[in-house]
Amino acid sequence: MTKTNRPYRRITLQAGQLVYDPASEMVGVVDHLVSSNIAVLKRPWGNTFKANKCRLRAPTEHQRRQYASLVKLARDRAARTA
Repeated sequence: MTKTNRPYRRITLQAGQLVYDPASEMVGVVDHLVSSNIAVLKRPWGNTFKANKCRLRAPTEHQRRQYASLVKLARDRAARTA
């Protein structure tokens, strides 16, 4: 089995859970589930995108730190403009 077609470990999705979408190469928080196979993910700036639920996986430690940095940046920018 090659790296590109390796099956992903299934995870149970819940609202507020941090996940990684390899199709868009982005980390996001599960906002809500649209259907049995589509999840809506939210980024720190509030924009949302749809992702295939079976492709989502838990983020690596590096991706968790990246997302935390984005949250901090969004918070700092919002505080400066307010």
